Amino acid sequence: MTVGRTVDEAVAHFGSMDRCCAAQLLADAAAAGRGIKATIIDDEDAKFTHDSLAGEDIRYLMFAPAYEEVLENTKGDFLL
Repeated sequence: MTVGRTVDEAVAHFGSMDRCCAAQLLADAAAAGRGIKATIIDDEDAKFTHDSLAGEDIRYLMFAPAYEEVLENTKGDFLL
């Protein structure tokens, strides 16, 4: 579950979380396949990544293409 000040912000958070989870699962599987442990980043790197992806402008840029694609594919029917 994600939240935001706007719907597009919440959707951007959800998409970002989904991609992060998928990347983590792939990293864990790759490490396990090699018989090693996944490398865990430190708090400073985690904060840098968060700060880079958490800005309002970034969230809008992450959401806008998905919205435009749904709008085009449905010809706006989802707005009714």
